[in-house]
Amino acid sequence: MSDSAELVDPLTVRREKCGEQPDCLKLKKKLNKCTKRVEKKPGSESCFEEILDYVNCVDHCAMHGLFSKLK
Repeated sequence: MSDSAELVDPLTVRREKCGEQPDCLKLKKKLNKCTKRVEKKPGSESCFEEILDYVNCVDHCAMHGLFSKLK
């Protein structure tokens, strides 16, 4: 490994890929719709449930096979 090479966190890479999976994309679209509603009417609601659902989907996907990438 050269001195100029940056270390890349495999979890970050996996999360990015998982965020594009169909199940997680569906939840991301739901979160985006909620965010737009809240921006139009601040204080009317929160998107806490939508955020949790999306993050849980991404993290659940990212954890599969992650330990095989560790050295």
